[in-house]
Parts: sequence; C-alpha cells; structure tokens
Amino acid sequence: MSFDFPAFGGAGPVPIRIRVPTDVTSAVLDFCKEVEPSETPVFIQVTPSDWAKPLECYSNVAWQIRRYGGRSQYGWRIGEIPNEFIEAEFHTVWVDDTRRLVDLTPTVSGDGNRILFLPSTSKIYQCQCIPNVRKALANTPYVMNLMTLGPLIERQRLSVTPQAYDDAKPNDPCPCASGKKFKKCCQYRW
Repeated sequence: MSFDFPAFGGAGPVPIRIRVPTDVTSAVLDFCKEVEPSETPVFIQVTPSDWAKPLECYSNVAWQIRRYGGRSQYGWRIGEIPNEFIEAEFHTVWVDDTRRLVDLTPTVSGDGNRILFLPSTSKIYQCQCIPNVRKALANTPYVMNLMTLGPLIERQRLSVTPQAYDDAKPNDPCPCASGKKFKKCCQYRW
C-alpha cells in the first residue's frame, strides 16, 4: 500500500509514502489487535490479472469468483510510515479452492508484490464506505497533520463514482462482491 498526499509542515506540501510494513513489528501487531482482536496479519502475494483495475478490489475479486470460483475474504490492508504512523484500509482478497489468499488488485505506486493483510471476521463490505483506521505512533506536527488530512482525503476519494459501477449491467454480479446481482444490490445507489 502506498499513498501520496500532501502533509503540511513548515515548508509546504510534502509527499507522504505509506508503505507495506517490511516486518510485523510489535507496533504493527499491537495495532492489528486493536483493529481485529482475534486475527493475525499475514503477508499475501499481489498477483493482478490483466483485466484487474487499481483501487477496485471488490469488483476485481467478484469477477475472479465469477470466472474461477473461490470466495472473497474481507479484511484490512496494513500500511505504515515506520515509527510515525500506521493505517488499516478495508480491502478484499480472493481465496482460491486451495484456501490460498491472493490479492488481485494492482498496486498503484510500485509498492512491491505483497501486502500485509489482516482478515476480518467482524466487517463485510455492503456498498458502504468502511473508514480507514489510523494510529499515530509519534506526536509530531507532521504526524498530527497526517491524522487530520487522511480522513479528508478519504472522503474526497469516495465521492468519485468507481468505474466498476459504471460498467456493470443489471444482471452482472455486483462489483461490491456481495454475491447479489447488480440490480438487486448497488445499481440504484450510484
């Protein structure tokens, strides 16, 4: 996971790179226990298909299930700025018939070929935004600005209609991966 957005320090906008943790540190593990107390984070391979769209995990997994079977696993993609900031973004991955978890969604910034994924047993995606969970690991103006700006940028990003919903036909599986037809799920929400 890697995001670029401005954080305002004394010198003006600075790009921020929230990255996939290289290790499951005690700070990462403690944060994960706050988000999903009964689950353990795992590194998952990112293996996007040619047709998969960046930032469209729900529709990517729905189409993979339609083609090859399997199921979706909801959870959280974990990202960090080491020793400063950690974040969980709601995400879904594909579970193949051997129970292997695969992230089908292409990364947008060359963040590598794996993610840190925290399965969720308490939340599912139902075409409604599930806000990111954030935690400051340092009390600096830089991190406090990041904590303030993150939710604002998230709100702006979610106000854009995803392409997957524009392309869906009424009898197609809903891009939200609910398992319902588009016409019975999210068609009239967009």
